[in-house]
Amino acid sequence: MIKKPLPRFSFFMRIFHRPKKHLLVLALLLSNFVSAREFTLVLDPCVSTDAKISEETSAFAAELKHQLLIHIPSLRVALSRSHEERLQQQDIASFANRLQADLFIHLNISLEKDAARSVDFYSFAYDPVTDFWATKTPTLAFLPTHLIHLDHAKQSRKSMNNLASLIKASSTCSLNINSILSLPYKPLKGLNCPAFALELTVNNVRGWRTVLTELLPSFVTLITQELSYES
Repeated sequence: MIKKPLPRFSFFMRIFHRPKKHLLVLALLLSNFVSAREFTLVLDPCVSTDAKISEETSAFAAELKHQLLIHIPSLRVALSRSHEERLQQQDIASFANRLQADLFIHLNISLEKDAARSVDFYSFAYDPVTDFWATKTPTLAFLPTHLIHLDHAKQSRKSMNNLASLIKASSTCSLNINSILSLPYKPLKGLNCPAFALELTVNNVRGWRTVLTELLPSFVTLITQELSYES
């Protein structure tokens, strides 16, 4: 009997046509694809009613992105908006979720002329106790938007605490840490990734420039640690 030639399948179709021979090749290709995915950080500068503060907060986020990419070239960093854009929080969450962000950091600057330079940290939780009892939701399960944070509550708090600890331990950073809280913090709602907020208090509108120099080593260490967890 004359054997008919096989049709010209694509590479992956030929793999599946002869699975025993090419199963190892397919596994290696898929493992390389998964491991090659970049770690994605989303920085979300807050928009204030004060246009100047909004502009400086966006500049803070942009400069943080620039410096992180210098120190960690393999990192992918996205800004959620420019200082001129006024987006709804659900739009920002949708943007971060579509990017499959690995970490989301909301940035805010508060101007208080007589206050000492300080920082406050927040992660999202409706209940600071029971929200952390949650177990991982099955992949195909439906999870309402207001509960999506439960899958990442522990990692969000861990990343937030890690950065706070790095700042406290830094010999070059003189910032006071006022609070580290988990509460229903609206800018972090609906995010399908670990997320926390950093609110910086400075005594002049451009004070973040000096603060960023002090904060940068802690940010670089945090992201490097997150990258090692991912791998």
